[in-house]
Amino acid sequence: MNIGDLVTLSAYGRKRHYNGGISEGDIGLITRISKGSYPYQVEWIKSRSSYSMMGHSRRELRYANTKR
Repeated sequence: MNIGDLVTLSAYGRKRHYNGGISEGDIGLITRISKGSYPYQVEWIKSRSSYSMMGHSRRELRYANTKR
């Protein structure tokens, strides 16, 4: 995954209480990648979470299906 990729939560990511404010259909944009346990900074669009920017592990994310 790289900066600028569109992502959604994976099945694992949806199960985590930490991500409770992000709905299954929400799409996010990776804005930064840093070191640490949650290196992927994602800006979520239409998220119910009070934080629109959140850090995630690779396991919590999957590429968004942009084909329609």
